[in-house]
Amino acid sequence: NNQLYRFYLITTSARAGVTKSTFPVYKQDIMNLPFPVDENEIELTKFEEILIKDTLDYGLEFLGKDNNIKVLKNATENELNGFGKTFIEVLNSLFETEPKKYFQKSIYQTESFICYVFEYGVESNIITNTLKTELEIETHIAELVYNKIGTSYRINRVVKIYDGDLIYLIKPKKLRYWLQSIALRDADETIVDLYKAGY
Repeated sequence: NNQLYRFYLITTSARAGVTKSTFPVYKQDIMNLPFPVDENEIELTKFEEILIKDTLDYGLEFLGKDNNIKVLKNATENELNGFGKTFIEVLNSLFETEPKKYFQKSIYQTESFICYVFEYGVESNIITNTLKTELEIETHIAELVYNKIGTSYRINRVVKIYDGDLIYLIKPKKLRYWLQSIALRDADETIVDLYKAGY
């Protein structure tokens, strides 16, 4: 359970995140580790494993490095597909009714943004489309995604658009917005939105 214990220490130690790259492990941190007689008591679900993996693979690096940080690079096609699979798996755990379910419909990209489209219906193959970078398209998406506060700060927003059986997620291209752990959060928020809308 090396990965689980590393994650547990990071999320429970009073020293975690205080220093840049490492933190001292105290005796009390070790004593607080879960160590049941029956190992099945700490068996993880698939989604818990995603949270642990993303924290160890990306979160630690984000805290400990100043440059060449993976989550600040653009998401790759494989990473986008991983996001999409996790997102629809959560949605389909509640909304799938044979033969209809949520599936990944298409991905559109501009120079700075990604629009990921999901559809509820009979599944078809994913179609990945890359839009030619047009200033007008980029500007319109930027107006939706970026919220300026004063002259020094800017908040990136995730834009979700619900249009019938379609869900549009629009975000910047950086991997930090397209991790599988973020897909879990986005899916939870989407479920709440859909229930409020009467689905």
